[in-house]
Amino acid sequence: MYRELLKECWADGVITKEEESMLNRVRSQYSITQDDHRRIEAEIKIDAYVDALRIIWRDGVVTDNEQEVLEAMRKTYGISPEEREAAERKFAQNRDAKQTTDVILIVDSDYDDLMSTARALINQGYDVKISHNPDDALKFLLVHTPSLILSEVTFPGVEMDGFELFRRVRSSEHLAQIPFLMMTYPEDVRIVRAGLRMGVDYFISKPLHIDLVVAVVEGKLKSGRQGTQPR
Repeated sequence: MYRELLKECWADGVITKEEESMLNRVRSQYSITQDDHRRIEAEIKIDAYVDALRIIWRDGVVTDNEQEVLEAMRKTYGISPEEREAAERKFAQNRDAKQTTDVILIVDSDYDDLMSTARALINQGYDVKISHNPDDALKFLLVHTPSLILSEVTFPGVEMDGFELFRRVRSSEHLAQIPFLMMTYPEDVRIVRAGLRMGVDYFISKPLHIDLVVAVVEGKLKSGRQGTQPR
């Protein structure tokens, strides 16, 4: 339980005074030593770095921007050169591991949301692919068929939005039955109504509650599999 609490506190890269006070109370309650705390904290940071490597290295190339993100992570989490080497070795060993048949495509221009959602789904055993805009998503969809698509509605500075991506997915024979979920802010009621009328399977409110995202994805995939079973 303490591991999960600590992981949650480190999700944004920093522990606030309130979070530190809460963690102190839990350590006292469960007799968790400072040595235990430091060991668990180091493991969590390494796992977060490995998750970031897994997401960023999806196409076999790390861009300059992605390299900066990794460097910022190493600095924020205080990852030593030895820990970095161990993490990257762990990533390399697991890179060719067998993937689940459920492939999730996430389309979002918000890097923080993209990373946190992808990490949560990867931790649940899904094979996660990411795109920063609908154009890149369509290129991926030309040659791949994911099990589910999770897309933002708006993409600043990009002509195509999530609704147009949805329309194109539904008009494609090999993609038409894929569950399509959208993310938007709850005050965008008209956007949600319009999307539901178009046939969008579900809307997830931002700011994202990652546990809810995982639950919705699991539920949609489960209902999809049940719907394809012979009767």
